[in-house]
Amino acid sequence: EGSPLLLLGLTKCGFCEANLTTYFTSNGKNPLKHYYYKCTTVIKKGSHECPSRLVPAKDLEEFTQGLMLHTVKEKGFFDAITSQIRDNSDDELGQMAEERQRLSGNLAAVQRKADNLLGNLADGIIEKAAKRRMGKMLEDMENQKAAIQRATAELDTRMEEVSENKFRKQALNQVLKEFETLYGDAPVENKTRMLKTVISEIKVSAKSGEKEGTFEFRLRGDGKLVRRWNQVINQRGAGLTPRVGWLRE
Repeated sequence: EGSPLLLLGLTKCGFCEANLTTYFTSNGKNPLKHYYYKCTTVIKKGSHECPSRLVPAKDLEEFTQGLMLHTVKEKGFFDAITSQIRDNSDDELGQMAEERQRLSGNLAAVQRKADNLLGNLADGIIEKAAKRRMGKMLEDMENQKAAIQRATAELDTRMEEVSENKFRKQALNQVLKEFETLYGDAPVENKTRMLKTVISEIKVSAKSGEKEGTFEFRLRGDGKLVRRWNQVINQRGAGLTPRVGWLRE
């Protein structure tokens, strides 16, 4: 909490799968802090448990931001996301239809019990104490019916919303067009959220003491990009051409 780093919760160690967390160095005479991402396994257990190296935060974040802003303009990303939204909506509608069927069955079962009780009360041969008990049972059943009907109405509203939003490609396209402007004006915590809407994971596989290593970027819509260490670190402003391979059509 309070860290200035943007990619916390997104970055993972490629060796031990632990999250990377905030780390910084500073000179006693100079209050300026140099921030890094560091494997939590190394912090908690030492470098003998994981060989991963420090990752300069500024380099990784600038590359990742460039990747994100490039990606949201790609047609492949738009197509992959709308396909994923459609699939997710279909799954959600199927689950809600099953839930509605279950509620309908419960309502019918409660109604049958209520009808049976009313039939017994109509016979007129039941003692007063029993009638009072049955009256209380009928009241409870009416409350159950009302609760089921409310749940069904809420479910119907949600199903209608999902159906209406299912193919709102134009709205999504407009958001993606404005993404860079919105991102530039956002505070750190919102920038992190926006990054997470495009990028699902960054896995770093680079050993301490070695110059080689890789970054694997996983994007929403199942896109993937792998870059060598020297293509990300110390390459700010070098001109980004991600050429992401989309795994979904």
